Amino acid sequence: MQCSRGLAIACVSIVILSALLLYLAYSLVEGQGFGIDSTEDAFFVIESIIFAGVAVWGLATAVGVWRVRRWGRTSALWLSCAVFLVYLPNVIRYAFLVKTAPDVGLSWEILYPLVPLFGVGIWWLILFTRQGVKDQFLQQPNPLGPM
Repeated sequence: MQCSRGLAIACVSIVILSALLLYLAYSLVEGQGFGIDSTEDAFFVIESIIFAGVAVWGLATAVGVWRVRRWGRTSALWLSCAVFLVYLPNVIRYAFLVKTAPDVGLSWEILYPLVPLFGVGIWWLILFTRQGVKDQFLQQPNPLGPM
């Protein structure tokens, strides 16, 4: 089955988001070496693992959507929700710094990247729940047989 134009654009956006997350995952631990000296270093490593995991999941989802697989649509719906949660560790860390460090002041700039993430996530939710897109994915035969 052929991938529609809207699904192709969604695949490209998923791949771009995954590439950005992989870059962020790498940049968080670049230069860290093998030693974790402080709690902040451990936090960066954990955050990097989360970013890399969601990026790999996104790439697999893009393949499933491109090939118009049922699991690809389901994964895209879950990924649209997870994209909101990817940025949550940054907000938590910033809130912790504002609360504990006297030289860090409250600024709304930390929330600016949430705007495009929310926009993309909401767009994916709308796209993958539309009836035409559902029908396109349901036309694929179920590899597990009739259920």
